[in-house]
Formats: sequence, C-alpha cells, structure tokens
Amino acid sequence: MRLERVCVDQQMVSATAGPPCTRPAVIPANVAAWHECDKCLTCSMLLQVVMMDERYSAQSVPQLPLPQWAPKAHYAFPWTSGSNPDVWASISDDLHMEQPLVVPPVEFRASGAQEPTFDLQHPVFDSDTLPLLFSPTWQENYAHALGNSAAWLHAQLHIRNVSWVNRTALVVHTPFGMALPAHWQPLSGPFKHAVSANAQKMGFVMLMAIPIQDALLKCCFAPAACLNKRHSMRHRPAAQYIVRHYNSSLPASPVLYRSVSTGNSSSRVLRVLFITRSPKVAVRQILNMDELLERCQAWKYTDPASSIQFAAECGVWQPGSDLQSTIAAVRSADIMVGRHGAGMTNGFFMKDGAAMVDVFGAGWTWQLFRDWRDQDERSMVQWWGLTVEDPILLSPGQYELDGNPLMYRVYPVDKKARDANMHVPWAGVAHVLEQYAGVQAAGGMPAYQERRARSDAVSYVYSSGGRHTGHRDAQAAAAEAAALSAAGPPAPFLSPDDVPSGCMRLERVCVDQQMIVMMDERYSAQAVPQLPLPQWAPPDHYNYPWRSAGGNPDIWASNSDAHSLLCLYTCHACRQSVHNGHVLQNEEALLMPPVEFRASGQQEPTPDLQHPVFDSDTLPLLFSSAWQENFAHALGNSAAWLHAQLHIRNVSWVNRTALVVHTPFGMALPALWQPLVGPIVPAYPIQSFADFSARTIDAYCGAGYGAFGKPRCFAEMLVCAGCPVEDEGLNVSQAAQYIVRHYNSSLPASPVVYCSSSENTTKLSRALRVLFITRSPKVAVRHMLNLDDLLEQCQAWKHTDPATGTRFSAECGVWQTGSDLKANIAAIRSADIMIGRHGAAMANGFFMKGGGAMVEVYGPGWNWQLFRGWRDQDNQSKLQWWALSVEDRSLLDEISEWHPNAYRGSQGNGKKIRDTNMRVPWEGLTLVLQEVAGVHAAGGLPAYQARRARNETVNFLYGGEGDISQGPIWGW
Repeated sequence: MRLERVCVDQQMVSATAGPPCTRPAVIPANVAAWHECDKCLTCSMLLQVVMMDERYSAQSVPQLPLPQWAPKAHYAFPWTSGSNPDVWASISDDLHMEQPLVVPPVEFRASGAQEPTFDLQHPVFDSDTLPLLFSPTWQENYAHALGNSAAWLHAQLHIRNVSWVNRTALVVHTPFGMALPAHWQPLSGPFKHAVSANAQKMGFVMLMAIPIQDALLKCCFAPAACLNKRHSMRHRPAAQYIVRHYNSSLPASPVLYRSVSTGNSSSRVLRVLFITRSPKVAVRQILNMDELLERCQAWKYTDPASSIQFAAECGVWQPGSDLQSTIAAVRSADIMVGRHGAGMTNGFFMKDGAAMVDVFGAGWTWQLFRDWRDQDERSMVQWWGLTVEDPILLSPGQYELDGNPLMYRVYPVDKKARDANMHVPWAGVAHVLEQYAGVQAAGGMPAYQERRARSDAVSYVYSSGGRHTGHRDAQAAAAEAAALSAAGPPAPFLSPDDVPSGCMRLERVCVDQQMIVMMDERYSAQAVPQLPLPQWAPPDHYNYPWRSAGGNPDIWASNSDAHSLLCLYTCHACRQSVHNGHVLQNEEALLMPPVEFRASGQQEPTPDLQHPVFDSDTLPLLFSSAWQENFAHALGNSAAWLHAQLHIRNVSWVNRTALVVHTPFGMALPALWQPLVGPIVPAYPIQSFADFSARTIDAYCGAGYGAFGKPRCFAEMLVCAGCPVEDEGLNVSQAAQYIVRHYNSSLPASPVVYCSSSENTTKLSRALRVLFITRSPKVAVRHMLNLDDLLEQCQAWKHTDPATGTRFSAECGVWQTGSDLKANIAAIRSADIMIGRHGAAMANGFFMKGGGAMVEVYGPGWNWQLFRGWRDQDNQSKLQWWALSVEDRSLLDEISEWHPNAYRGSQGNGKKIRDTNMRVPWEGLTLVLQEVAGVHAAGGLPAYQARRARNETVNFLYGGEGDISQGPIWGW
C-alpha cells in the first residue's frame, strides 16, 4: 500500500487512571529504566501513521476513509523465562493456539489541531527517503527472516532492479515496540540502502516523528511458503547475494575437520559438517554427537556404479550471531547435517552442489527448506531428509516434560515431538551420505536434478529395527497426478467387492474444512439429470470433553443448558425436543455431527480446489466411530473393525490407506488413537478430519497440499463407520494380538513388581501371577477401596486343586493403566490373571498372553458383559473371561448425586451404581481364583473351552449374606 504526505509518530497510552506517560527525548538502551513512576509501568505503545492530507479531515466533503493495515503476521513472544525461542506461552492462560499471536495493527489517524510536537504541527516532507514499513511473519526466527523477508526484499528490489533501492529505508514493524532481533541487520542489511538508527535498534515503534513525502507499507500477511510462491521468491539467489556482499570480508573457515586415515589417496574426500544447537536451548539436540563424529571420520564408501571411492572429513559448527563466520563455516562443507530448525537455513549459503540434510523427529516432517529450494529452478544446493521414527532413539527426558520452561507448550502438540532430543542413527546418516556420494559420482548437480525428475527419493525414514525407506517426493507426485488428471479420470482402484460393508466409495473428491467437495460436474445444478449429493450421518455416540466435568470421562450433563445448546447442532430429534420445550433426558442426543458434502463451484476458496489434481496414490478412509474417546471402544469398535477389513480380508490397498477420523466439531484426535490404531493402518499418521482437510500454506498457493504435506484432492475415497458397540462378528482378540506383535520387539520389561508371602513360596506349588488393575485417583469412581487388604490376602493365597492335587500359590501386583500403551501391554502380558472393576481399562485384557484370564468385578444391577461378548465372538480368542458381581450393597461407598465426578446422565441410577467405589470381597475373589486354578490344572485354555461348552458358570454373584451363587451369562 502506497501512502502520500504522511508523518509517523508514537503515542504512549496509559492503562491506569493516572496521568499519561511522557515520551522521553532520547530512548535509553534499557527501556525499563525510563519508567519514571509506577503509573507508567502499565503503559502500552500504539503505532501511528498520521495522514496529513486534509481530505482525511472530518471537514472534508467527501471525507476520505482512513487506511487500514492489520497484518496477520505471526510472531513468538520473546519471553525472558527460557532460552528456547519456540516456547509460546500465551498472553493469558486460556490462549492455546498460535493464531492469536499476531503483530498488533498499524494505527492510522488524521492530523489535528493538537499535534504533540513542532515537526507534526509544521511538517516538512522528506522526498529523499522512502520508508518501507515491513511487517514480516516470525521475524524473530532466523529461517523466516531469510525466507520471508530477505528473499522477498531481494526479489522486489534487486531481481526487479527498481530505481528507488538507494533511497529505501527498511523499517520493521516489531510487536509492541520491542527491539529488532539482532540477526536482521547482518541478514537483511545488504538489500537496503539506509535504515534509521532508531528503527534499526528498536523497530518502527521507536521512530521519532518524521515527516515523509511518501511511504510504502508492506505486510507479509501470509505464511512463508505461500508468500514465496505468490511472489516467485528465490531463496538461494537471495542467500548468494548476501554471500557476495560479504565475500571480501569473510574469515577463513572456523571449522576443524578431522578424519581417520583412509590409506587410499585416490578416495574423494567429502567434508561433512554437523550443525549443533546452543546448549541453552536444550531442545532438538543431537545427543550422540561424539559417536556420529567418530563414525563419520571412519566412513568409507565405494559407489557401485562408478567404483569411485569416498571418505569423509567431519566437523561441528554451532551457528551464532556472527553471520560471516557462519557463512565461512557452511561454505567449507560438502554436506551439512543437522536437526530441522532455523540453523539449517544456513544451507542456502553453501557452495554450488553442496547438500543440506534435514533430520526430523517422528510426526514432524515439514520440508520447508526443500520447498524453498525447489521454488528456484536454478538452485544449486541439494536437499536431503532423514526422518527418525524409532521411538527408542528419542529422549523423553527433563526437557520434553510439559512443565519444563524450555518446552514448546502451546497447540499443536505435535511440535513437542519436533522438539524432542534425539540419538541420530548413524545408519540413517550413512545411507544419505551414500546417496549423495552416488549423485556426486554420477556428475553432481545435474545428476541430482535428474534424480528429482525421476521422483527418486531424497528423503528417508529410519524406523524401528533400523529399516530406512524413501519418502515419495511430494512435488513430483503432484506432477505425476497432474499428468494423470490431464489424461482423464483415473481408473477406479477399488472394485465393488473391495469396498467394505458399511462404507461408501467416492470418486474425484476434495476435502476442505471438514467438508467433502464433489468435483464431478454431474453434481452441478446444470447437470441433467443432477446427481444427489451423498449423505453420511452415522448414529455414533460420543462423550463431550467438558472442561469442568472433573476426572470421570463418563459424565454426561445431558440436561444442562450447555448440553441443550450443543444438541441444537447435533440432531434433528434433539432440536425438535428443545423446540417443543421438552427436557433432554436421553443419551441419544449426543450424536456425532454428520459429514457435510457440497458440489464444487465457481468461488472455490483456494487454488488447489480451483484447479484440482487428484492423488491416486493415497486412499483416504474417513472413519466415524462410536465412543472414540473411550479406550475400550477404540479397540473394539474401531481397531477390531479396521483389522477385520484390512488384514483379515488381506486387501491389496492397505499400504496406501490414510485413516482420517471424523471427530466431533473438529476437536483433536484422542491421544490413544495413534498408538492403539496406528499399527493397523501404518501407511500414514492418523489424522482428524479437521486437520486433514485444513486450509494450509500450500492449499492457498496452488500446490495442492493440506495437513502434513498431503494433497487435498483424491481420485477415490472411502467413508466408513465402525461397528456398533454390540455388533456381532468382531475379532477383538485377533486385533489386540496383531497390535502386540507390532510392538513385540520394542516392549519394555514388565513394570509390575509381584510379591508373595515367604511361607507361600514352595517349589511344589504353581505360582499364578495376579495383577490388580486400578484406576487413576483423579477419576474418583469405580475404585477398589480395600486394595491393600486384597494384596495381602492374595499374597498369602494357597489352593490345592481337588481333582488333580495340583498346589497353587500367588504372586500379586498392581498396575494403573495410563497413556503408555507399550508399558500397559508389558504389564498385562506378565500376568496370568487380571482383576479389576468393569471399565475401559479392562479391555487391556485382550493383550494378555494365551490362556490368560481377566476377572471383571461388577456392582449390583450393572452386569454388562461386553468383553465376554467380544471374546466369545472371536473363534481364535485365547482369553479366559470370568466375573464377580457384588450384590452386597453394604460393600459400596455410594457417591452422592451432587458429587462432581458422579455420573449424571439420563440412564440415572444404573450407571451411578456402576460408578460407586467398592470394598471387593476377598471371599468372592478366592472362589474365582480357585476356579481359574482348576482350569489350569485341567489343561488350561482347552479346559476353559470345554467348561463353557458345558454351560458351567464363569460369572459368580456375591450376595448380601456373603453367599456365592451362579450368575447369568448376559447378552450374546
């Protein structure tokens, strides 16, 4: 935006009732020192551009409206409490998203009769200086200062070769008048002629009043990649322009390279430079740097195609505030290796043909620098990637804890995975070195370009077990998809027999902000006949994750005002009941919102929807499931269904399936999904539909990529619902054991400590390991109140089976299931018998080793044998199910109706009794243990199957007088 006849000024606005703060004549170096009174400590700064043209005056007819400039430029607030620049804490405790942290707007006002200073009262307009007020995004970040700012300035001033570059004064709009980050002058200084001393030090807000003939205001209002593509930005030429500016004054390389003697003078030596981060930051560190250096210095490789031998000289460099030393360091290297972050931007300063190797953690593969490199068709730097997905190599130590002041602690949580410290696997680094050596042997940069043109991998994944596989190049895949699209609609990949029961198959669709856009013109109003839009409203229930509901996830405030409002958006029946004045009384109101469909139109919001390129390599499976926030139902209704449809059916398309979960109102995917369901759908990380369909950087710029770099338009798509809660034909045991096999090689030792009485230990008895499952104390419902007594009785338990004479004893332990699935599996598989109150945690019993027994403990009136039903439906299940129903109400500690953790939904007393805490009678458990021991003595699982075939009881009732009787087999 170009302005004429303007002045700039700053105004200090007092936030108190006291006198306004005064503007000092000279800004001290320490801003805090110029607060002259307590009243001034709450001052805020307001940036102002004064429009001196009288046409902006209220007396002017017509009156010109004042300009507006509110750039959506993001920034990280530079808190003083930590050294990690990526720590964002919000301005308030309630702020949890990045979007609100934007640079404050520029304020405009008309000139007036009460101008505060002489120069504004009698302005003289400077025509020799052209201020360029610049509001960049992430201005505190070195990488974005190069990519968002220096590259844009280079493109606008030097590639365009404008005549006014020598009178341009770059003025940076910093948030709240904070100091200009120190890297700006050395990094962006070569592109501009002059900068006001005050602006250079303190940002635009610290400029004194200056009358100016004309001015340019520029805001990088869009994120980095989008801005770059819109302006055809070239990051490598900008970086090389900086190199040429400093070339005559560059020092010798400060890096000390070392290598092990190769013994072969004909080897081509590659200089490998490892980039480290400041130890003050303490995140994204390479924890095994010494090992990497030692392995690197001994590296040798012979290219099989050319027989050229390679060796390495290796060094380390930590980029700092001295830009010239950093440039000298990176230009001395052939290969630069480091954790993804701003420091890796220095790779654009490397000499022609050199390579940067970005090392990513699991769940964070933002290939920003590859995108920047690829936007310049003449770029002479190579980009390679290594993603480490082996969780063993990550270090969840003190710096990864949520409460640590150095840890990224604002939405989204996947940045916490990005910031984890890591043991970088040498095998992965060596693989990339070999690939680079092969490129060098084949001709260097031309060979790299040919490799990219062939869509050969330049990014690799190091997974558990030491396997490394190639990432498909995203831009090459898009180009290939574009070619297929130009040739007509792709052939269907799925036949009608391939489509699972309960699924709907769609063709030529895009996704956008939780909507499915049908791109086929037959859905258009102009089509005759017009195809009706699909509909998808599965009757899936969910629990709304209320903040104020306490620790019991089964709380339903079904008759509250908030719930009524929520229902207005969930189902017609609920809307009707509210409209008729009825009180909401049943759970059915909390149904998942339907999936929305629309036809494509002329006003598509983003280029990727305006010119769709349909990805035929990825098959999204949009999945709607019941009780998705509940561990048991996520296993039984979702993981088991997916296992049956993908693995038991042995479909050919499992390795191109991307699981996308339809979450209510775009909420985050529950954390349990990736570890629990991820092994069954391994091709891509599981995403919520909101994330998968989000409008991201590339979507706005036409590249066609949504969340996690995936396209948003697809040749075909499945929309599926998981099975109902009590659906027959489930194979929960098979699904659970499939998950166990997936994690088997990385399972820890059992975390459970088993104990038994010393007098109970004898070589002649068979010791059964008994594991009591407890619930989190935060939940405060369905607890076993006498757990210590149960443990003591259990450790002393002895039994002789009357049929075989086999003697049994017990080793007993306790485990509280948590978010670490592998620890839960290890704990459960260490037990012979698992005992706990009925609830989601008992679903872990399906992970038990063959012949293991789960014992569910019920309260009176609640005997829902869901897990027995799931077990019985799977003909390959090797699990025993037993139950103890405690009908003696004197053993209950009923929670009163007002208790914040009590169930207060529509099913009333039944579920309130279910949720009561209980003193579990040892007499009842003793009988169950004796029955399980008898089965073990008679042959184990075959004996249990025979018992069930004879309809002998596996459910026992503990009555009010302490009597124990046979209980019913309920349900299926």
